[in-house]
Amino acid sequence: MDNQPTNAIYRYKFEELFLGKLSEFATIHKHDDRIDFKHAWKNWLQCNEECVSIEINRLKQLNYQGDAVDKMFLSVRYYHRKKNNAKKEPKKRDSYVNISKEIILTIDRHVDGRTDKPSDAFKDYCEKYAETLQNEINLLAERGELTTKAIECKLKKTYKNRFFNAANKEKTDMQKSDLAEHDDINLTNDGVMQLSLILDEHVEDLEN
Repeated sequence: MDNQPTNAIYRYKFEELFLGKLSEFATIHKHDDRIDFKHAWKNWLQCNEECVSIEINRLKQLNYQGDAVDKMFLSVRYYHRKKNNAKKEPKKRDSYVNISKEIILTIDRHVDGRTDKPSDAFKDYCEKYAETLQNEINLLAERGELTTKAIECKLKKTYKNRFFNAANKEKTDMQKSDLAEHDDINLTNDGVMQLSLILDEHVEDLEN
């Protein structure tokens, strides 16, 4: 009975880092014609002699019986080059959901002056405007723009965005108000100083 190797390898793969070098070469020269490609390949083998030699020895240790350099060439010429030329399907963009002005107005009214957490505010908003929101969801769903779940997520995102915008606007308005008050104080101080100078001059006149 013949002894069969217990860990026989039927497909010899290149080491990962070396495979990356082959893929890089294939990408750079993917538009070369056959003659230019072969010429570039010979130059590449010379420039990368050390790592090529290491990979050849590694394959031999794995009991690879073929020509390792030919295997490399076939890989870059007919696998990686074709793979890099393969067209990728453009990523489908999410459908744009146009929220009605009525919903925007109800959100703006609801977020105005609120100090609670966005999650709590949104929950309260959904309770107060349940019927209006349901009508909006039904309308968008009938148009087939998005699923009901996606529409609900869009409404939630819209609410939170306008909540934070309102909070930031209120903070900015308060800062402007504080600055205005400081300006008034400065003007008042200037007026007091001016009045003091006038009084001093008047006193000097009386003394003279």
